[in-house]
Amino acid sequence: MALHHIEGHRLSDTPAALVKTPEKAVIRLRELIAELDPMQQRVFHRMVLFLGKVAEHESANKMGRQNLAVMFAPLFLRSAKEQNPHDMVKDNKALVDVILFVLSNAKEVFQVHP
Repeated sequence: MALHHIEGHRLSDTPAALVKTPEKAVIRLRELIAELDPMQQRVFHRMVLFLGKVAEHESANKMGRQNLAVMFAPLFLRSAKEQNPHDMVKDNKALVDVILFVLSNAKEVFQVHP
């Protein structure tokens, strides 16, 4: 399951929005996730919840949200078009920022209420 099916380059504006307007970023991410088929939505949600639990044990496993975002961003997000390796590395920072935001704001992105 990868969000690359959502025209990956539409995500390129998201990292800037994360810093300026987190509320708008949450709305945009919800829109993009809604474009996935229901099974992909559930798998992505469960993976984010699982990674959140892994991050809770950062002191023992050295895998905080940042490290998890670096590891999983290329798996969750990638461009639907072919890219040369240089562009892939350049885009990776933006993709990591998006996944870090999702991991840090999972309740809001997935509209989970306590």
